[in-house]
Amino acid sequence: MSAVESLDNLLLQNAAAKVSATMRNKSVIVICSILMSGCGLAQQARFRNDEADATTQQSIALAECNRLFPDKNQKPVKARIECLNNADLNYQYAMARSIGRSEIDIVSVMAAKRLVAAERYDNGLTTSAQYSAEVAEIGSAATSQILARKNNAMVAQAAVNQANAAEQQAAAARQQAITASIPRQITCNTYGTMTTCN
Repeated sequence: MSAVESLDNLLLQNAAAKVSATMRNKSVIVICSILMSGCGLAQQARFRNDEADATTQQSIALAECNRLFPDKNQKPVKARIECLNNADLNYQYAMARSIGRSEIDIVSVMAAKRLVAAERYDNGLTTSAQYSAEVAEIGSAATSQILARKNNAMVAQAAVNQANAAEQQAAAARQQAITASIPRQITCNTYGTMTTCN
């Protein structure tokens, strides 16, 4: 075997080993990705079901509050507000147990403020219109805080997604560089005393 053929064989074996290792790594990554995505999908389905159950329970509780206390401004309103607060807080506790996400802090503050407004109205310190305006303002403020929190979480997730995409692009560029560094197959032809390799 000539020195050129030995070099050829050595280069081919090296290239084959690199290609084999690269393919093995890609196979492991693909299998892990499939397994992880399956778990994530099952967990997301469970979260959606838990949220739907919590929402249904909250709707039932709110309907019961409205059945028991059909007039929002009929004194005493404190019992109606306590009923509404319990429905809202039970929903938040269910979400916290299920997915760890809730707005218990915001809803607790809203519940306490609504209770104070109800007590003031029941004691004759505010008019019916003032009470209604105060309760509406409390609800609006809580909704704004909840939406702001969710928006901030989405912005943070978008940043994480962007970083992951950049990391994937870098990994693809590294893989392309590795692939480019693998020597291509060399063919040598000998004519008389002269050898030409391509």
